[in-house]
Amino acid sequence: MTRKEKRLVWEERISSYKQSGLSIAKWCDENNVHESQFYYWKKKLNTDPKVDNTSSKWLSVEVDKYDNNPDSSILIKLGQASIEIKHGFDPSLLSEVVKALRIDVK
Repeated sequence: MTRKEKRLVWEERISSYKQSGLSIAKWCDENNVHESQFYYWKKKLNTDPKVDNTSSKWLSVEVDKYDNNPDSSILIKLGQASIEIKHGFDPSLLSEVVKALRIDVK
């Protein structure tokens, strides 16, 4: 079997698993597939969508300098995470949080 054929077989297997609604262990048992092989190919084919950090885009944000309302805030969304920034926030803490989120999505 060529590499391309093997890849197609595993793409079909992983698709079948996703449609089955079974756990990986149960699906592998019912389909005579070793779990270690399944995990290897699942990782190799990268079948779970992930955030592509290489295409991040930064947007400029204009904040009204005259808005001294302590209740005002902005909401930042990074993938599935949301961060609410309120008046008087700690910029270094925000930087740490963003770094941590970027590590988790890679």
